[in-house]
Amino acid sequence: MEDGKYLNAAQREFLVPKAYNAALRAGAAILDVYEKQGIKNGHAQNKMKGEAFKTTLATAYPDSRLVVTKETMTVEGMIKIVYELLKDKLNIAKITFTSGVNAGSAEFDTKNNIERCPLCGISLNEKGVCPKCGYRK
Repeated sequence: MEDGKYLNAAQREFLVPKAYNAALRAGAAILDVYEKQGIKNGHAQNKMKGEAFKTTLATAYPDSRLVVTKETMTVEGMIKIVYELLKDKLNIAKITFTSGVNAGSAEFDTKNNIERCPLCGISLNEKGVCPKCGYRK
């Protein structure tokens, strides 16, 4: 087995198709439940739908109220997915997610030169003060 890989070629050849088929069956079962409960296209009181999108890490199916991800839904996985989705729309310097006692944070290179607070990542005002925590440059 190569260093850093969990499965050898024979194991991957055996397991991957079975895992893929199991995931398809699970997804079909979820959609079947949505259909039977009458919520596949939204509840009568909630007709709002999110935007359909497809990235390398996630695909959204708004009609089915599903997002299929290639990342584990940990705080780190959420950071990767959100950054991939919004990196071309926003000038993201830092993303932080918390979930219960779990927390994850990541900083990114920005497209412009904005002075930011080293404590919380918020842009400093014209006097070099952070409006969130009061840090002074």
